[in-house]
Amino acid sequence: MSDPLTQLILIISITALLTILIKNITKIKRPKNALVKLCDYSFPSGHTSMSFALASFFTYFIFNLNIDLISKIMLVSVIISGAVAITFWRLQIRVHTPFQVFIGGLLGVLVAVLVIFI
Repeated sequence: MSDPLTQLILIISITALLTILIKNITKIKRPKNALVKLCDYSFPSGHTSMSFALASFFTYFIFNLNIDLISKIMLVSVIISGAVAITFWRLQIRVHTPFQVFIGGLLGVLVAVLVIFI
């Protein structure tokens, strides 16, 4: 499947579905010391899974563009920095544990890689 738009839609859909499915299977509540009170489950981090899924897709997409390497590295650095910032923000407001954001990020990257390369 080489159509980037189809890949992007699949990555977003599969990441969202798997994140919701895992949250509803594990039913792990948010940390008690969270600065923001949310009433849904916290494992895995949906923000992190989606941000790393999108970062992975756009990294692959950018590295296949016909532009110079420095530009590619700069664009990818901004994108990955955004995903990392989202992850740290989720930890900062204490709505997730480090393990929850790690698994969320891993889930996002795995979904993107599988969709892109299969």
